[in-house]
Amino acid sequence: MEEVCLIYCMVTLIIILHLVFFLSQCFNFGTMNEHGFGEWDPVDDAVLCLKKHLQHVLFKGYCGTVGEVKFARYLVARAEVLISMEINHSADWSPDEISHQKDLICIRGKASLFAQLYFTKSMVSDDARRKKATFLNSVSMI
Repeated sequence: MEEVCLIYCMVTLIIILHLVFFLSQCFNFGTMNEHGFGEWDPVDDAVLCLKKHLQHVLFKGYCGTVGEVKFARYLVARAEVLISMEINHSADWSPDEISHQKDLICIRGKASLFAQLYFTKSMVSDDARRKKATFLNSVSMI
């Protein structure tokens, strides 16, 4: 029985290591910035489906953090067939604040002429998600 558990753990570890290696090939992770997010520069053409197949994106629980804005900007700037990006948030943003978020995301332009960004207000509070993010940012990493 112990041998089966050991083999299972080893196979799981190998799968995790392969996944980490794959992600490291797709993204160039660097040091943490002042907001607690790792600086990353996606490798061009690493995600082939992004350019030719990604048509719709739904962000749930969007808060407008630096990492979220950068990721949304990356998708909008590279997805050539993107039709819509719905950004679901629970913040009480005014129309001016929503316009500012759109400007931040589209600062590098859009790869698709047809891409539209839609901001929708969520009825579910993000308090639990924000508390987890605050806690995780306070935990020191080994």
